[in-house]
Amino acid sequence: MTILQASINLFNWFKDHDSFSLSNKSDLEGLGAETNEDFAALSIALDRLEKIEIVKGVEPKSDKSSKIYILEKNMQNFNQSVTLNGGLASKVASCINSFCERIKDDSDLCDPVSICEKDILNLTLIADHFSKKTLESSSFPDDASESYEKN
Repeated sequence: MTILQASINLFNWFKDHDSFSLSNKSDLEGLGAETNEDFAALSIALDRLEKIEIVKGVEPKSDKSSKIYILEKNMQNFNQSVTLNGGLASKVASCINSFCERIKDDSDLCDPVSICEKDILNLTLIADHFSKKTLESSSFPDDASESYEKN
């Protein structure tokens, strides 16, 4: 497990749990930690989550041997800021607007000079839609693979 994989696993873990401990065997099994390297990756990822104040690590008075990491706030309330250059913003808008045109629904058209959270959500919904279609057909549609190769 890499540190990135550990971070992703922990982020998903904290969607459903309020705490995590490296000394709790069921917590470790829940994240698929099997080796010392997995343990180390999780430890580093937890330290990073603590530095950006997503979790707070505490050593309970009853057991000084291991920290318990407690979620600072609900994961739905965790915000991030992203800066997009003009080319990427245009690509985001084009993807969303093409999909809107395809389904004949203009209610979610995207303004390339004002990308917002709703647009990112729409991108994930479009990706989910095509991901499900890809899984159903077990291959990329011809036009999707050509589009991917151009980028």
